[in-house]
Amino acid sequence: KAGDFAVIFLSDGNEYPRNEKKARVLSDLIRKNGYPVRAINLKGRNEFEKIINSTLFNNWLSFYSAKHLKEDVIATDLIDELKKKMALS
Repeated sequence: KAGDFAVIFLSDGNEYPRNEKKARVLSDLIRKNGYPVRAINLKGRNEFEKIINSTLFNNWLSFYSAKHLKEDVIATDLIDELKKKMALS
């Protein structure tokens, strides 16, 4: 739902300088177009914990976003369609 669109950047604090600059420039462009942008710093004692934490964050974000939008939290229609189209290629 485009009206409920926002962008979230996840960071672990170890980004390459060029990627950090890309995220900053992209954030500015997105904001200029009227969309909110948030930055989340990942927590973890090592890379593995940061990967797990980012996966959990994304899963819970998807779950609560679907609940907020009153969507089926386990529906995978778009993913199913993608898989079908990829199988035809």
